[in-house]
Amino acid sequence: MSLKELMELKRSRRKRYLRINYYKTKRIDSRWRRAEGIHSKIRENRKGWPAKVKIGAGSPMEVKHLHYSGMKIRKIENLEQLDSVMPGEGIAVIGKSVGKRNRINILKMAAEKKIRILNVKDPELAKKKIEDEFSSRKKKKEPQQPKKEKKQEIKKVAETEEKSPQEIKKEEKAEKDKILTKKKV
Repeated sequence: MSLKELMELKRSRRKRYLRINYYKTKRIDSRWRRAEGIHSKIRENRKGWPAKVKIGAGSPMEVKHLHYSGMKIRKIENLEQLDSVMPGEGIAVIGKSVGKRNRINILKMAAEKKIRILNVKDPELAKKKIEDEFSSRKKKKEPQQPKKEKKQEIKKVAETEEKSPQEIKKEEKAEKDKILTKKKV
């Protein structure tokens, strides 16, 4: 069989296997889990119940891990891994743990080599967005003041704030006590 026929077979064999009783409660997901109950109708392969996964239900081995376009999918986490992807034969997927700076470099290199990246819809827009974020961070960082100056400003603001009459009386009393208790030399 040709690659095209195998890919068509892969699409036609795609069947959705459902987990038992997934529709009864919200917490149970519909993803397949093997039925193990002693009275389970799915385990017993009863008519009228969802099908059970069997050997031979998968894709043909030649097209097992290929994208629907017929290309190999490669996970990319650095520029060296991007070199292993051939433009006509493979598609790249950037790993989720890749940082923004490294992601920009990968996007630039992929654009040069004309490699398609699956998890980035518009590489140019993604690059621009990240670069804008970097530039806004730089602008935000530049006008920072040293911590000491900030603390002094906070103290000045606290001093200039209006004080309650009780606090004013306490301060006056403290000043009088200082003057009265000073020793004469």
